[in-house]
Amino acid sequence: MKVLVTGATSGLGRNAAEWLLSAGHQVHATGRDAAAGRLLTAQGARFTALDLISATLEQCEQLMNGCDIVWHCAAKSSPWGSREAFYQANVVVTEKLAIAAGRCGVSRFLHISTPAVYFDFQHHHNIVESARARRFANHYARSKFAAEQSIAKILRQFPQTTFLILRPRGLFGPYDRVIVPRILAQLQRDGGVLRLPGGGTACLDLTFVLNVVHAMDLASRKMHLPSGRVYNITNQQPQRLADMLYDLLARQLGCNIVYRLCRTHFC
Repeated sequence: MKVLVTGATSGLGRNAAEWLLSAGHQVHATGRDAAAGRLLTAQGARFTALDLISATLEQCEQLMNGCDIVWHCAAKSSPWGSREAFYQANVVVTEKLAIAAGRCGVSRFLHISTPAVYFDFQHHHNIVESARARRFANHYARSKFAAEQSIAKILRQFPQTTFLILRPRGLFGPYDRVIVPRILAQLQRDGGVLRLPGGGTACLDLTFVLNVVHAMDLASRKMHLPSGRVYNITNQQPQRLADMLYDLLARQLGCNIVYRLCRTHFC
């Protein structure tokens, strides 16, 4: 199959593009990191450097020319930015791509969303996909939920395209620019003190990035999935935060860093 992967130059998108190539699929990758794009091209992908925010609907359709499936991984997920910046990157871009996919007759459109739509500063366990926070914690969560709502409206216009939404929890693995880099930066900034909510006693679940890619592959191939369906994706291995970070930093990444835990009320 031929797949368009957005956000293909970092994080989940980069892993997704490389996995597809290794599995023998055709990949049209798009992203803003030209250097990463050249590496993907060397691996066999077709790469288009494009800012999706400024892209026209026609340009989005050109990206999908000949594609069977779209994996929309691109998003603005930084801890800072204006409400408008998140809206443009996460809502407007998703709307353009979803409409383009429908107009091009793409068979399946996978939108990568986030469990941040559940976060309300309270403890939750085994959250169902129908749940959501009464009040979103930040612009990121608000914009990602708005993008989901946009897909729910757009899918009615294009019954030949199956639109699916995945909400992967706390990704880690190759090309991670979020979890590990931020932890290491905090350790350096605070002199080896790792500040964790409840001193690391909180229980949570992270997800290995290639497990998410596996879920994306299954969502692309599974027949008769209802358009608009939402799926939570996790490792289903909740752990104490302190234990999880030790496993991640010391056992998996081999980071021989001595640090002290500090209890804080803020994450």
